[in-house]
Amino acid sequence: MRKITPSLCAAALALAVAWPAMADTSQKPRADKGSGLRVEETTEQQNALFDRTRPQRPQNNVKPLFTISDSKSRFMMQIGGYVNPIIGWDLGNVVNTIDFIPAEIPVPVTKGQHSNFFINPLHSKLAFQILGMPGSRHEVGAYIQMGYDGSSRAVKLHYAYVTFANWTIGRAPTLFQDGNAIPNTIDPQGPNGAVSTGAYALQFKHRFPCGFGLGLALELPTYDRYAGKYWGKDYPDLDGVLGYDNATQPVPDIPMYIEYCGSGLNHIRLSGIVRNFYYYNEHDSRTNSTLGWGLQLSGNLQPKGPLTLYYECTYGKGIGNYIQDISVMTVSYLPSDSQIGKMDASRMMGWLAGFSVDLPKSLTLGAVYSQARLWGTSTYDSGYRYGQYVEASLLYNPRKYVTFGVEYLYGSRTGYDRVSGHVSRVQGMVQFSF
Repeated sequence: MRKITPSLCAAALALAVAWPAMADTSQKPRADKGSGLRVEETTEQQNALFDRTRPQRPQNNVKPLFTISDSKSRFMMQIGGYVNPIIGWDLGNVVNTIDFIPAEIPVPVTKGQHSNFFINPLHSKLAFQILGMPGSRHEVGAYIQMGYDGSSRAVKLHYAYVTFANWTIGRAPTLFQDGNAIPNTIDPQGPNGAVSTGAYALQFKHRFPCGFGLGLALELPTYDRYAGKYWGKDYPDLDGVLGYDNATQPVPDIPMYIEYCGSGLNHIRLSGIVRNFYYYNEHDSRTNSTLGWGLQLSGNLQPKGPLTLYYECTYGKGIGNYIQDISVMTVSYLPSDSQIGKMDASRMMGWLAGFSVDLPKSLTLGAVYSQARLWGTSTYDSGYRYGQYVEASLLYNPRKYVTFGVEYLYGSRTGYDRVSGHVSRVQGMVQFSF
């Protein structure tokens, strides 16, 4: 990702646009007679138009409160974001990031690190979105989102893409991700078994009037793979001798989905992905490839009233960079014991189940359980067999632009030797949106 140097200027511009109107949202839209531009509080209709091409995962879905448009609504623009300092404590062990990642829980506990206090505002975001000819079949749009990554004060580019009709090109959420199936959490990382990442992509998405939809994409592949020596069991004379090296990747990842959407958030999606990983085989002094694939079932269910259910289950081989917990490890592709110089795609799975309930007095209660799991990787990483993630939160949203929240998190990491580590985190948040 690139550093964005004029971040302070962009933030100042956004606040300059938003602050006067926020002072009194009852005012009527103000028009600049010279330019024909107007700034107004975003309506539900406008929000629906913008929402079609925004990232859908709650942690990435920045919804500005104000919209700039011309007098004939031939274009609309939003500049907005949020600032959300988080304050909390790790208890029993320490995860040294604002993202709660079970795979990074120390096993055993590091001496002197049984608890930790932190304050971190480094997941604040700023987004720009423009629509031309909104709502028409000639609609064209652009979206840019930038912010921090939780650990560095350098501003980074998260997303930058252009949309036209059913097409999207640029850096966008991967098509293999079902953002609506991931529940909202104060924790910026979210469930450890969820599929959530960005990709440089060319995507096609279409929704039919009957409620069915489909998508297909070509995405630039990234691999969290082992790069080193063979340490298998079948060829001991090659231990520490035979190596594997990187190679260029001439074939894109190909994710796809088919879904059915009912009223509200009721939807079900079946997704798949095919990828071909290339590596250099030092035994034969040539470039080889091996196949990776994944399947995912995901969706939401709103059975009655304010209750929403979330579910997602992903299984496959060689898709570690898509599953949150596994993406921090280099185990997607490992040396094979069946053939000298070959690499195999590792089996892996991630899943989650959660709910949220809208309560009276602007309160929302939510909880989620998630797990990520590996098979057959003990030779090269024995410290992780599966990780667990438990979250419960209560959010209070007294105004459109202010949210308060408290959250409890529990995470555990278990290795192939059954040795495990765990940590609890209690944290609170105040978020100001504009």
